[in-house]
Amino acid sequence: MAKGKFLKKKKLTAGKVIGRVVLVILLVLLLLIGAVFAFVWSKLGLITYDDGSSYETIADTQPTDQTDASEPIASETIEDPTETIPEETFDTTGLAMAEAPSYSEGELFKDKDVTNILLVGTDEFSGGFSKASRGDVNILVSINKAEKTVKLVSFSRGIAIKMLDGPYKGQYEWLTNAHRWAGHEAVLEALSDAFKIEINRYVRVNFNSVTKIVDAIGGIEMELTAKEANFINKQHVASTPTQKKLVEGWNHLDGGTATYYARLRGIDDDWYRVVRQRKAILAVVDKLKGSSFSTLNDLCDMALPLVQTNLTKLEIAELILYSPTFLESEFDQMTIPIANSYGGMTVMSGAAGWALNYEKNNAALHEFLFGVDAE
Repeated sequence: MAKGKFLKKKKLTAGKVIGRVVLVILLVLLLLIGAVFAFVWSKLGLITYDDGSSYETIADTQPTDQTDASEPIASETIEDPTETIPEETFDTTGLAMAEAPSYSEGELFKDKDVTNILLVGTDEFSGGFSKASRGDVNILVSINKAEKTVKLVSFSRGIAIKMLDGPYKGQYEWLTNAHRWAGHEAVLEALSDAFKIEINRYVRVNFNSVTKIVDAIGGIEMELTAKEANFINKQHVASTPTQKKLVEGWNHLDGGTATYYARLRGIDDDWYRVVRQRKAILAVVDKLKGSSFSTLNDLCDMALPLVQTNLTKLEIAELILYSPTFLESEFDQMTIPIANSYGGMTVMSGAAGWALNYEKNNAALHEFLFGVDAE
């Protein structure tokens, strides 16, 4: 009898030991998860968050010189857009002229598995973000978590977009300039209304951000045409000692040269420029694949303060969890407007812009993003 009690006591003791081991393992796991969460959260704290509530627009001002976005904006005190016609314009030769774009009717198309984020590249060369900047790059990054895909859509800077609120409500202006007088939140609303898709998040970088990010990852590899290489050599590399002379074919680009490449339109036009922008983005993605933890950590410390967004920390954390899958996927791409789907018009600044047939463009865009027709 005494022996039985001894065995029972021994079994209970062993059970307690096992229970304590399991508890210790759980506590260690919780501590590790907590440490990872705290680490990620601390990194996210480096980002500039702007939900639009404090965005100060300059709806009553416009730069006097828009000849080339390669020149930095020196001042935020600028003239009225309705009184100063910019020298830069978009070619409307051979296009039918219209009073306004042909908008389509219907509700916004939404998909619970799809997150649409507008990547905005503004034209500051300084470290900060200016309210006087233009949206030089407007690329929709559409992330489908169910299908594990990422799709990129470039919106041309010359699209005439209708401003839905503010002092210029109901008027049309280039998409690139709409960021300036309306702010990024208003541009998201305008694009959503025009293309009938939900776009309520943006990530903003500028020329300074791109240059530093590319340098931080050690540059990117880019295949260039002879015309591209010769032009960049003459206009940029000749005065850039950190960049080797470029040749036709594959080249290693530093941050400044990569930024110049992504903005290049001097040898052709804006259609080729948006393709270069997407190529530069994908080259950065390729470079990040397989990066070490220490490299990514250093990149976060340097790059995140150069980013502005209205994504919440929780939304960013969720996207980070999906990122390993997304980075390995192929990025499908398209440009808006599509061929034979737009005419010309005069925007409020007096310059020529593109008046889209939104019914045609929306049908193509919805099919590309969701595999459905726009209705």
